[in-house]
Amino acid sequence: MFKKMTEREKGLREKAESGDADAMIQLFLDYAHGTNDIKANEQIAVRWLNMALEAGDARAMGYKGILLHKQKKYQKAVELLNDAYEAGFKDVAFTLYMYYSEKPMLDETKATHWIEISANDTQTASSQIKAGNRYLLGKGVDKDLSKGKQWIDKAFINAKADKNDKAECYGSYGYIHQENGESQKAKECYLEAIKMGRFEYSFLLAGIFEKEGNLEKALEYYQYGADHDVPACKPELKRLKKMG
Repeated sequence: MFKKMTEREKGLREKAESGDADAMIQLFLDYAHGTNDIKANEQIAVRWLNMALEAGDARAMGYKGILLHKQKKYQKAVELLNDAYEAGFKDVAFTLYMYYSEKPMLDETKATHWIEISANDTQTASSQIKAGNRYLLGKGVDKDLSKGKQWIDKAFINAKADKNDKAECYGSYGYIHQENGESQKAKECYLEAIKMGRFEYSFLLAGIFEKEGNLEKALEYYQYGADHDVPACKPELKRLKKMG
């Protein structure tokens, strides 16, 4: 038996059929994800998406680009995503960053270009952290600790109460201090990140202690990282135990 259409769905369909692109996009999202009491149906979802695309909706260009990417039609996907951004759907800047930061479309320069655009457009801590870290590590740009720190400073403010973003900022600050030879400040920042659940910074913290000759502390944090499934800590822990 067919499920009875809800009043909400009925209203959206009426609007969509009269040319309302917002309603078309909402129906696409509902059918694509199975939300708002609508059973997921890819075929119906794509039909509403194509209608929105024919209406020239910028969001439809972006969502269509994402679908084409999943279908491995990479070049066409990127063209649509670029069109979507130019047409005003700014959210796709982050999507373009993601696509260019991994295979098969890996292009570090373009990835940095798009994450900076996303960071500027959205002013979100997550994008700003990613933009900053690319400068800190020299990915797609010349390594620039000062420029990286500028992004991390903005991210730290925008992170507000978000524990994960705050932790990642502390980790980035730790790296900056470490690169500048400020070991004590680096250790303090890494410890803050670890306290907030970013256990991977145990590896860098342990490395500083080992470099300082404090093998007991190095062993402690390699062990801590290994206990929290940080892959890089496990061989270092084994090596240090053999030494001692």
